Amino acid sequence: MNQSLLRAEVQEFISHFDGDITQLALKGSPWEEIPVRELIQQIESQNKCEEKLPTWYAAKNIYYPPKLHIEQTSSEITAKYKASLIEGESLADIT
Repeated sequence: MNQSLLRAEVQEFISHFDGDITQLALKGSPWEEIPVRELIQQIESQNKCEEKLPTWYAAKNIYYPPKLHIEQTSSEITAKYKASLIEGESLADIT
């Protein structure tokens, strides 16, 4: 995990990026210690969270997993629904 991604100015850049990802890839990262691929991963993952995981999207200083992991997870709404279907103190997820 690249801790530099959690710096305030980097988080600000990620959360307010509205440019072209392709142009960013060609231009490169504004920070020497952050490879552009890591920066793009954070931007793309955050964008996926906007509707699917709004609590994550609204969180400050979050290090997002790869976009594929976000795509494969249940939405926040679905997770809340599934959680409402069970009762008890413990649960084993064997999927």
